[in-house]
Amino acid sequence: MGVKFPCRTRECLKAALYALVSLIPEGRVASYKTVAEALGISPRLAARFLAANPDPIVVPCHRVVHNDGRLGGYTPRGPGFKEKLLVFEGVKVSRGRVPRDAFVSLEELLNS
Repeated sequence: MGVKFPCRTRECLKAALYALVSLIPEGRVASYKTVAEALGISPRLAARFLAANPDPIVVPCHRVVHNDGRLGGYTPRGPGFKEKLLVFEGVKVSRGRVPRDAFVSLEELLNS
């Protein structure tokens, strides 16, 4: 269900990814898979782009987690800090995982 973007350069895809991630509301998360599919890229590439995010609070990359709910990494301060940010925003984290009801769908993101 990927969206067709007019450009395929790394910089354009990064900008589109950062814009998409910025739509994830506080207290919710999206998976690397969901945001990657929206852009027609691999989840690993999405994770690499997010790891290079120059504004990690402005572009809330901490709200992107693995499809199975595992937190994944967080470049600025590590996964422990990612968990603290999510909990502060109201996301329940148990044993390093986020429950399915915290996930926002691609449709919700694009229609917000």
